[in-house]
Amino acid sequence: MKLDSRNQVPDPTVGAAAPLHRSPSTGDGMMGALSRVLRGLFGKPGSGHIPSPAMTEDLSTPTESLPDEVAQMAASQAFAERRSSHVSDILVRALDALHCPVVVVGPHRGVRHVNAEARELFGDKVVGRNLALFFREPKALEAVSDVLSEGGTRTLDVKLDVPIQRQYRLVVTRLARVPGEGPHASLEFQEITLIKRSESMRSEFVANVSHELRSPLATLIGFIETMQATTEDPANVDLDAQARFLGIMEGEAQRMSRMIDDLLSLTNVELREHERPRNRVELVSLMREVVDALIARGRSREVDLNLSCPDELPMVCGDRDQLIQVFHNLITNAIKYGATGGRVDVTVDASRDGLPDGGGCIQISVRDYGEGIEAEHLPRLTERFYRIDKGRSRAMGGTGLGLAIVKHIINRHRGRFQIESTIGEGSTFTVRLPIFKDDA
Repeated sequence: MKLDSRNQVPDPTVGAAAPLHRSPSTGDGMMGALSRVLRGLFGKPGSGHIPSPAMTEDLSTPTESLPDEVAQMAASQAFAERRSSHVSDILVRALDALHCPVVVVGPHRGVRHVNAEARELFGDKVVGRNLALFFREPKALEAVSDVLSEGGTRTLDVKLDVPIQRQYRLVVTRLARVPGEGPHASLEFQEITLIKRSESMRSEFVANVSHELRSPLATLIGFIETMQATTEDPANVDLDAQARFLGIMEGEAQRMSRMIDDLLSLTNVELREHERPRNRVELVSLMREVVDALIARGRSREVDLNLSCPDELPMVCGDRDQLIQVFHNLITNAIKYGATGGRVDVTVDASRDGLPDGGGCIQISVRDYGEGIEAEHLPRLTERFYRIDKGRSRAMGGTGLGLAIVKHIINRHRGRFQIESTIGEGSTFTVRLPIFKDDA
């Protein structure tokens, strides 16, 4: 055992402290002195206070008068306190490294600790609050109360709608009792959103495909039967009519192909909507790339495409390919349905607010100067297969899925999508995306 030559306090890094033996010569006076020393070193029992080096130096006079065993025990206790704090830090980091939200509650469902995933799900200010104030699932709260009072484990499925709808399998487990503390329980949220959505989307996909493909398939079958009938008598073959029929058949087949592609794209986006993208995306170059790719399409319809964008903007948190798809869809729609205005303006700028959490964002607006959209249609424009004018939409190659895809991609990015329109003046489609943060 290595001791400090001045105040006889052992170096805790060298070895363990020797056991304390009560000596007849010290009696109760020694135990009283020990109690005073421990209170001076560590504060009141259970306070968790760890003294600074200055405090231990101030106690040099009493420790010099105590036997070596007392000083050794005091130093050993200080080492144990520091080691306990170190282990506690490791456990906190271990919980933060988990990929599922974990909440620890104490008596009366008071929140004692949340890991990093739980803070992202419920916010940073939930510790110390009652669980029921931010997690309003009656069956889950009842299960937590049962576990705290009776022990054991409860498992149930819960649904959370904010910031995006997600489904979890909640496992509530009573923790081992800590002496002097009330009952505690852990809440582990195991995400099952992907599983549940996969189950429902299979039936939805079949229903959508069977409904939307029925019309073009009927058209194809009708023309094929007509052409087969005319081939029985070569003298009655009308080559011009056949060429016209083949053109219509080609158009219907291409529409079916686009519809299947859009349905697959929408299904993929919806499946991953709960998984927020984490990559940095530079919007200035992305928007210039999209606009440059569509300038020729605008000219073919006599529409001028204009981009107003600063040279530098903050990065956004997103999926680059999906964001390209969003702005490609919006600008293409503006060119198609706002062509009568002869101009489409795309504006990109930074904004200090515009998101539900009040954070900074990048705002992108696509404005056309066409006929405009009646107010009654605006709330339903992002529904799948919703069309204002079905005949016009199909004639222009629309599938009715473009804005639904846009909405779900923006939801995945935790952004906002807004549509404004005035009859006779045109429409504006606005996207707001959160600025990238290091902890996003």
